[in-house]
Amino acid sequence: MKVLHTKVAQARWERDFGRVEARVHLLVQEYPGARPNGKSLMVSVPAKATQAEGTLRDRLHREARQMAVLFHRAEEGYRAALSDQSDARSDPASAAG
Repeated sequence: MKVLHTKVAQARWERDFGRVEARVHLLVQEYPGARPNGKSLMVSVPAKATQAEGTLRDRLHREARQMAVLFHRAEEGYRAALSDQSDARSDPASAAG
């Protein structure tokens, strides 16, 4: 999966937790040659960070990219598990062992 573009749409400061929560819109390409697809994720990052970690906007974009990749991997695993189950159901001999 490739993230082509990110944009912070809304952000708010969570004073009680010292974090910034934001809705980030992403344009992703699931696999080479696929049509770009839009996604929207809510992410949260610490309001204060060291200079090495980058600006607040950079950290929000990075967190959204990481979440999108993790969701994509989880979805791929779920699809693979479903396809394995359907194969076992269609062939009783392989299910028996």
